[in-house]
Amino acid sequence: MKIIAVSDIHLGYEDSEIHEYSDEKSFGEFLDKLANGGLPLKNDDKITDFIICGDFLDMWRRDMAGVAIEHFEILKKLQGLEEQHEITVHYLAGNHDYHIYKNLSNKYNYPFGLRQQHPPREELSIPAWNKIYRFKHGYDFEVLMSDCERFFDLLSSTSDEAGEQHTWLWDLISKIISVGGQYFEIAPNKDKMRQLRKPFAVRIQDSEAKSGFNNSLSGALKENSPLIFGHTHMPFHYENDDKTAINLGSWIASESRQYDTYLEITDGQEILWDYRKETDIKPTDVLPTIM
Repeated sequence: MKIIAVSDIHLGYEDSEIHEYSDEKSFGEFLDKLANGGLPLKNDDKITDFIICGDFLDMWRRDMAGVAIEHFEILKKLQGLEEQHEITVHYLAGNHDYHIYKNLSNKYNYPFGLRQQHPPREELSIPAWNKIYRFKHGYDFEVLMSDCERFFDLLSSTSDEAGEQHTWLWDLISKIISVGGQYFEIAPNKDKMRQLRKPFAVRIQDSEAKSGFNNSLSGALKENSPLIFGHTHMPFHYENDDKTAINLGSWIASESRQYDTYLEITDGQEILWDYRKETDIKPTDVLPTIM
C-alpha cells in the first residue's frame, strides 16, 4: 500500500501581472512518472490511492466546463491511473474548484471518482499503519475564508466572458443579490473581497489572520492522525508530540516559487517531496506557515 497526495495544481490559472501560472507541463510529467515508476519513491510498494486535496482546476472567473476540456490530457492521465494501474483517484474540492463539489459530479460523467460524500470542510479519512490519515483542502482554517462558500460557488460557475469583467464581477459579489427570488449576502463588503484576492502569504501577515489560522490548525491536530491539506501554497512537514501536519504546497510556477511538491505515505512514514529537485523536505517541530 502506498498513498500519493497533491494539492493546488490550479490548472487554467495564469496571472501575467505577477508572472505566475499553473505548472501543467511538470504535473503531466509527474503523472507519467507516477504511472511508470519514474519517481524517487521510498520503495516499490504498489500505489493504491492518489489524492487531490482541492484547487486542481482553477474555475474562478473561468467557464467551468471549458477549463476541464482544455486540460483533457491531464484528466486522461488520471483516468489511466484508475483503469490501467488500479489506483483510486480521490478528488476533494477546494475554494477555486468549489463547483466540483456542488454540481459537476451530478452533471458530467467524469472518468474518476469525485468523492462528493466528503464536503470541503470535512475530511477524507484513510486508516493505515495504525494511524488515521486525514485529508482536506484547508481553506476553512483561514478565518477570512471560513464563511465564503457562496462566493466560491459564484466565482467557479461563471463564464470566461463574465470573468474578464473583473470590476463588474467583484462589485456584484460584494452586494446582496437575488437568486430565484431569494436574497443572499455573497460577502460582507468590498474590503473583504480585496483581501481575498491577495496571496495567502500576504493575507496571513495580518496579526488577526495569523492568530486565527494558528488556532484553527492547532485545534485540528490529533495524535497518530496526520492532517494533510493544501490551500496555502506553502509546503511544510510538521511533527511534534505524535502530531503531524503536512501542507502539500502547490504546482504554481513563478520567479519566487521554485518547487512542485507531492506527498508519499508508505510503511507509516510521510515523505514530502520537491519534484523539481528530487529531494525531500525535512520535518520541523515548528509550524512555519504561521510563525
